[in-house]
Amino acid sequence: MPGAARPAPPMPGGASSFPFGSSAPRGAQRDAAAEEAARMKEDKDKLEKKISDMEHLLSQEKEKALLATLKSQQDEVLSSKVESSLKDIQDKLRRDRHEQEVAEERMGLKAKIKELETRLVQERETWMQTLRGQMQERESSSKDVENHFVYRLQEMERRWLEEKAQWQKSFVQKEEEVRSLKNSAERLREVQDELRLTGLDKIMLEKEIGRYKDEMARVERDRANADQYMRSLPEKERELANLRAEVTMAKMREERANSDFRAREEKTLADMSRLQREIGAIADRKNAEKDEELQKLQARYEAMLHEKENAVAQVSGEKIRAISELVKIKGFIGRVQAVNAALDKERSALRTEKMQMAQSMAAGIEETKKIKQELEHLKASRQADMDELAKKHQARIEQIKETYAADVTKTYSEKLARAGAESQEEKLALIKKYQDEMAAMAGAHQQELARLARTGQEEFARTAKARQEEDAMTARAHQQAVEALREELARSEHAHKEELAKLAQAGQEELARSERAHQQELAARQEEITRAARAHQDELARVRADAQGEKDNKIAEMRLKAENDLAEMAAAQKKRLDQDYTEQLEKLREAKLASEAAALKLESEALRLAEEVKNLDAILAKKQKEFMTAAAEAAGNRKNLEGKLSALSA
Repeated sequence: MPGAARPAPPMPGGASSFPFGSSAPRGAQRDAAAEEAARMKEDKDKLEKKISDMEHLLSQEKEKALLATLKSQQDEVLSSKVESSLKDIQDKLRRDRHEQEVAEERMGLKAKIKELETRLVQERETWMQTLRGQMQERESSSKDVENHFVYRLQEMERRWLEEKAQWQKSFVQKEEEVRSLKNSAERLREVQDELRLTGLDKIMLEKEIGRYKDEMARVERDRANADQYMRSLPEKERELANLRAEVTMAKMREERANSDFRAREEKTLADMSRLQREIGAIADRKNAEKDEELQKLQARYEAMLHEKENAVAQVSGEKIRAISELVKIKGFIGRVQAVNAALDKERSALRTEKMQMAQSMAAGIEETKKIKQELEHLKASRQADMDELAKKHQARIEQIKETYAADVTKTYSEKLARAGAESQEEKLALIKKYQDEMAAMAGAHQQELARLARTGQEEFARTAKARQEEDAMTARAHQQAVEALREELARSEHAHKEELAKLAQAGQEELARSERAHQQELAARQEEITRAARAHQDELARVRADAQGEKDNKIAEMRLKAENDLAEMAAAQKKRLDQDYTEQLEKLREAKLASEAAALKLESEALRLAEEVKNLDAILAKKQKEFMTAAAEAAGNRKNLEGKLSALSA
C-alpha cells in the first residue's frame, strides 16, 4: 500500500530473510529503541530545566543591567565632573614635571657637551702630536732613503766615470800599440827595401871585384901565356887546331850555358817577382786584416762605449724615475693622509718647504680639504638633524604619553620600535655605505698608486698630467660621495618625515577611537614609554659610539695598510735598483773581459804576423843567396870562357 511502511532491507552479509529465525533480532531492536526513547526523554527534561534556569538568570541579569545602566549614568555625570578637575590637576602637574625634566636634561646635556669638547680637544692634541711624530719619522726615513739612493747613484756615476776613464786610457794605449805596430811594419818594409838595395849594391860590387880579379888573373895569365907562348910557340901551333875545335865546342857550351843562365835568370827573376808579389799580397792582406780587426775593435769599442753611455743614460733615467717615484710616493702619502682633517695645512706647508713640486699638489690638497670640511659639515648637519629628529621623537613621545590611551601607546610604541629599528638600520646602512666608500676610495687610491708606479716607469713627462687626472678623479669621487650622502640624508629625512606624518595621523585616528576606553591605564603606560624612550636614546648613543669607533678603526687600518704598502714599494724599488746596478756591473765586467780577450787576440795575431814576416824574410834571403851563388857561378864560367876565347884569339 502506498502509506504502509516498507520492510527494512537485509543487512549485507547477514542471514537471509526467511520467515523462520527473525523473532530474536526484532525483540532486541525494540528494546534498544525503548532505551533510546527513555534516554532522549531524560535529555529533553534536562534541557528544558536548563532553559528555564537560563531564562530566570537572564531576567535577573536584565534587572542588574538596568540597575547598572542607571548607576553608570549617575557615575558618568559624577565622573565627568571628577575627570575635569583631575585633568586640570594632572595638566598642571605634568607641565611642572616636564619643565623640571627639561631643565635637568638641559643641564646634563650642557655638562656632557663640555666634557665631550674637552675630551675632543685633548684627543685632537694627542692625535696631532702622534701624527706630527709619525710624519717627522716618515719624512726623516724617506729623506734617509732618498739620500741613500742619491749616494748610491753618485757612487755608480763615479765608478762609471772611473771605468770609462780606464777604458779610454786602455783604448788610447791600444791605439798607440796599433800605431806602433803600423810604424814597425812601415819600418820593416823600409828596412826590407834598404836590404834589397844593399843586396843589389853588394851584388854589383862583387861583380866589379870579380871582374877586376878576373882581369888581373887574365893579365897574369896573359903574361904567363905570353912567356909560355914564347917558350912553347912550336907546341902552340900544334895545339891550334885542337883549340879551334875546343873553341867551337866552347862556343857551343857557352851558348848552351848562356841559354841555361838566361833561363835560370828568368826563372829566378820570375820566382823573385812572384815571391815579392806574394809577400806584397800577404803584407797587404795582413795589413787589411789588421785594419779590419782594428776597425772592428774600434767599432766594438765604440758600440761598447755607446752601450755604456746608454747604460749611464738609463741609470740616470732610472735615478730620475726613482726620484719621481719617491716624489709620487710622497704625493700619495700626502693624498692618503689628507683624508685626516688636522694635518692638511701643516703638511701642505711642509710640502712647500721640503719639495718644489708642492705647487702642482696644492690645488688637490685644498680641494680634498674643502671636501673633508664639507663632509664634516654634512656629518655635523646630519648629527644635528638626528638630534633634532630625536628631540622631535621625544616631544612626540611626551605628547603621546599625555594624550594617547593604552592601545594607542602600545601600537605607537610598536611603531616607534619599528621606526627606531628602521632608523637604526638606515644609520647602519649609511655607516656601512660610508665605510664601503672609504674602502673603495682606499682601493681606488691603491690602484691609482700601482697605475702611477707602472706609468711613471714608462713616461716621466706624463706625470703631471696623470697627477692632475688623479686629483680630478679623487675630487670627483669625493664629490660623488658627498652628493650620495646628501641624497641619502635627504631620502632618510623625507622618509622620517613621512613616517612621522603617518604615525601622527594614525595616532590621531586611534586616539579618537580609543581615548575614552583606556584612561585608567595611562600612568603605567607613561612609565613604560619613558623607559622605552630612554632605552632608545641609550641605544642611539651606543650605536653612534660604535660607528665612531668602527670609523676610527677603519681609518687606522687604512693608514697602517697604506704605510705597509709604501714600505713594500720602497723595498721593492730599492731591490730593483740594486739588481739593475749589479746587472750593469756584470755587463761592464763582461765587456771589459771581452775587450781584454780581443786585445790579447790582436796581440797574438800581431806576433803571428811578425813570425810570418820573419819566415818570409828568411825565405827571401835564402832565395837571394841562391840566386847570388848561381849568378856568381855563371859569371865565373863566362869569364873563363871569355879568357879562353881571348887566349885563343891572341
